[in-house]
Amino acid sequence: MVLGIDIGNSNIVIGCIERGKISSVSRMATDASMSVCDCLASIMNINGQKNILSAELEGVIISSVVRPLTSVVCEAVRRLTGLEPLTVNYSLRTGLDFSVESPEKLGCDRIANCAAAVSSYPLPAVVIDFGTATTISVIGSDSVFIGGIIAPGLKLSARVLSEGTSQLPPVDLYTPLSRCIGKNTQECMKSGIILGAAAMVDGILSRIENALEMPVCAIATGGLARLVVPHCMREMVLDENLLLRGLGIIYEMNKSK
Repeated sequence: MVLGIDIGNSNIVIGCIERGKISSVSRMATDASMSVCDCLASIMNINGQKNILSAELEGVIISSVVRPLTSVVCEAVRRLTGLEPLTVNYSLRTGLDFSVESPEKLGCDRIANCAAAVSSYPLPAVVIDFGTATTISVIGSDSVFIGGIIAPGLKLSARVLSEGTSQLPPVDLYTPLSRCIGKNTQECMKSGIILGAAAMVDGILSRIENALEMPVCAIATGGLARLVVPHCMREMVLDENLLLRGLGIIYEMNKSK
């Protein structure tokens, strides 16, 4: 069994990966000021609930977009497991080639998502990750990462809309969106944020297909994907464990290095 850890801007996601299957997925809020001891306590708490640190643990792989926390989590993992974690970067074997400027700056989460997409879905493919930012990654029919698009995420949009105006309140994105045309301020805001994201994705996918001159397989993932996908007019796969499966694939391809 392999332990996969994704350090994102909003959450740290931890899951067990065994033969491509994901289990015991847990989330904890990202805190850039977290110490090694804090991290140890959080992981031990998760372990007490789900037994993620079993005797069968073979290795650990970490994807991180929060640099100050990478070394903290790595050290916590070393102390807990005695294993040296593998950290994702573009130079590892991933099943991908890269046709972008400065691939070393590409988010590790996007690399892991795309590694899983290449392994599991027809190409060309587009991965839409609804997180703190909404990232859209394009993979060509030859398994080449050819670029993408980055837009504000739903929570970020909601927070900026509320904090940047004098009369718009905070809005709960998680309650169901009951109608397109809002009847009060919060309904109007929620409709604008969620339906705006859905319409953006529909439109961008159409433009990507025009640019590639061929249809694509669209895969949605990320913590907020469930809020948006039902409102998209375009057919797409919802794969919430895409990143963790990508971490498992990358680990298997590099464990002998």
